[in-house]
Amino acid sequence: MLGQNQAGEWNLSTISKVGWYEYIAQYTFGSDGSIKPLLGATGDLSPVDYTDAKHGSAIGKGESDHAASHSHNVVWSVHWGLGNGTQKVEQYDAAPTGQNGSKSPIVEGKFTPIDTAATAKKADRRWWGVIAPDSLNDDGRPISYEIKLAASDSFTFVQDQHEHGGDTGYDVAFTNSKDCQVFATGNRGSCGDGVLDYVAHAKGEALSDVVSWVAVGFHHVPRDEDQSPMELHWQGFYLGPRGLLAQRPDIPEERKDLNGKPTHWEGEDVGSLVEPGGQ
Repeated sequence: MLGQNQAGEWNLSTISKVGWYEYIAQYTFGSDGSIKPLLGATGDLSPVDYTDAKHGSAIGKGESDHAASHSHNVVWSVHWGLGNGTQKVEQYDAAPTGQNGSKSPIVEGKFTPIDTAATAKKADRRWWGVIAPDSLNDDGRPISYEIKLAASDSFTFVQDQHEHGGDTGYDVAFTNSKDCQVFATGNRGSCGDGVLDYVAHAKGEALSDVVSWVAVGFHHVPRDEDQSPMELHWQGFYLGPRGLLAQRPDIPEERKDLNGKPTHWEGEDVGSLVEPGGQ
């Protein structure tokens, strides 16, 4: 088949038993340069965390034995070693303009620089880029990676609420790397208690040696099938290369000349082709 190629992945995983659960930390490195961090949870529902119908799900006979709903909150610290020199951060957002084109509504997108330490929240059509402005690919553009969140639940650490109050949740945060920034919460040392302190203490400090703190929560509403052991439930995100190379690394031989707008496609002049579904 024209253009067929075989991609590969390398998986690195560890298993840890914490309380009633077993957690699988898994990192999948794709041949396209992508990285997919995931945390899977299995094991048993806590036998000491049963409650009423308002706060849990009945998993016993009839309407009995309400296992408490709860959250699995995970923060990944990603210290970027991208390119030679400093890095910068951008946030991409796209939104409908209210106008229609000939075939579909018009959506406009833009990049907004994040120049200093900051927190951010997920939204439709939003992702973040970490760029190495001094390291260019063969097309002359800065190499970068994008951070995309999978389906997840935003969350706030209880300890963060106690320390900072109010609406203190975040989905992604950006700081500069510092040795005393070890844990996302419950940290010790001069950097502060956690990510929110790291950001507050670095107010006005230009980002250069970037660390991304990616927070992904899972709100677990127990079900009958969680007994026992429960099926693995996963939470994680995606790091995708964006301009790391001028073309994909495993490009098929017959497609290597496709870099930019093609003049011909499978032997035909592009100008004579009709858009699928068009007239």
